[in-house]
Amino acid sequence: MSRKFQDQTAADKKEIGFHYQHYYALLQLLKLDPNESLSVEEKDDIVITSSNELKLLQLKHTLQTKIDGSAKNLTSKDYSLWHTIDNWLKLICDSKDGREDESAQIAFINSTYFGLVTNKSKSDDNVFLNNLEEIRLGTIDIEKFKENLGSLTQPKKKSKSKKEEDESKEGAVLNQSVIDFLEFKHLEQFLRRIDITLNEDDLIFQIKEYLRINLAVEHYEDAYFEIEGRLRTMNYLTIKDNEKVLYSKADFSKKILQPVLDKVRNSKFYKTTEAYVENPKLENKIFAKQLLDLNVDLEDIIEYNHYMQICLANLKKWEERDNIILPEERELYLKQAVKTWKHRHQIRHRQLNSEENNSLDCYDDCMLEVLKLSSVEMDQDISNGTFIYLSDELRIGWIKKWKDKYGIK
Repeated sequence: MSRKFQDQTAADKKEIGFHYQHYYALLQLLKLDPNESLSVEEKDDIVITSSNELKLLQLKHTLQTKIDGSAKNLTSKDYSLWHTIDNWLKLICDSKDGREDESAQIAFINSTYFGLVTNKSKSDDNVFLNNLEEIRLGTIDIEKFKENLGSLTQPKKKSKSKKEEDESKEGAVLNQSVIDFLEFKHLEQFLRRIDITLNEDDLIFQIKEYLRINLAVEHYEDAYFEIEGRLRTMNYLTIKDNEKVLYSKADFSKKILQPVLDKVRNSKFYKTTEAYVENPKLENKIFAKQLLDLNVDLEDIIEYNHYMQICLANLKKWEERDNIILPEERELYLKQAVKTWKHRHQIRHRQLNSEENNSLDCYDDCMLEVLKLSSVEMDQDISNGTFIYLSDELRIGWIKKWKDKYGIK
């Protein structure tokens, strides 16, 4: 049986909300910090949890547009705005979750970020948003805020037509939501934890750009479709098994992101070259002492110190910001470098040459090595910086009895 046009439109509006949530979740998964996890449809549309903060994200998408084709404005009396705030208030005061007393409510507010994300546009006459900004800037106090938002409530009207009756009911719901909000005991603390993100659209483009720029994926279109498909499939199977959709950064990287990147990413990671940070006491660093004992020039030591800075900055970026590697992959990379050094060190110090020559040969051998991280060859400065870092951490050394000389018992 064919559906009425208005029924089709209503279904489409509901369906696009699910898609909007899916793509926004994928974008956030790519950006997760190492200590964060993301869940879907738990306390809110999307929840991001870390050791010290909870991010509750409510997503609202509209298909309605203005004359210029942009999404319609988020108005002062927008149902999605007040429905979201009403849900947050209920959550804050949820006795079943242990927040019956005021101290628990305040603690929850202070450790929670309340975010409304929408593709709707900003309206210059949105009373709520304008006053929210002013109270944060300190240009009005909480009493003035309440007074200004009191203008959103409307006196009860006698309804005549069906349309007027429906509008009266909607107005009553809005009035009650605004009243409950303004009478909330911890309103001022709550306001400082609310954030409204407007004009959040083109999520697919943002995901592809993150893959292209942040993860240096050459075939980012292919990567996007495979990552998106894997996530959608895994979510479906999880929900089908009556389990919670929950990903830590490690879970997402291991199960979805990493297998795809291994297939499609460029042959090199996207490397940044850090500006050199001068160390006024460079000669006191352990790696420098080791090299000075081999009579390596100070200019070379300064250069290797820069390589170490580049190496450490990129390892941190690839792990914590770009989500290319996991902590265990970084540590495996360093262990492989130690293994390479150990092999070179043993060979060179079995030679019958002088101790100094054997040590220099071991050092030179390592500086010529090209290390691999997750099967990808590192640039020479990253490889060199890795060995220098390991020598500074006293995980390797160049002379035969380096442990005894530089302090390892």
